[in-house]
Amino acid sequence: TAVVAASNGDRDTVKEYMGVVCDEPELKGWKQERCKHFAKSITETMTANSWDNREQLDVSGLCVHFWTNMSALEASRVTKEHEEQAKQIQAERVEAAEQAKRLAAKAAAEKVAAEKAAA
Repeated sequence: TAVVAASNGDRDTVKEYMGVVCDEPELKGWKQERCKHFAKSITETMTANSWDNREQLDVSGLCVHFWTNMSALEASRVTKEHEEQAKQIQAERVEAAEQAKRLAAKAAAEKVAAEKAAA
């Protein structure tokens, strides 16, 4: 990759550079998280040997590692989001049922009051 080539294959330089990139103000939330995962994937693929990193870096392994992790993280995020939505829907249903009970009780009380007034 260009980052590895620009660093002369030095893993620490890549780690430092990617840390700066991922800490940019434009990268917030999920963008920053993904950037940091990408940076970690790069440095975990690199070895301590700068020449190997420059000349023989396993780029396809890097991609597989990164996308496998990213897919797992995204699946986990979606699952969590669906669980939160289900909880919200359930809470709304409970609130609607309670509201319906209150309205029914009020209507019954008004009917009783009206019948007493009519009698």
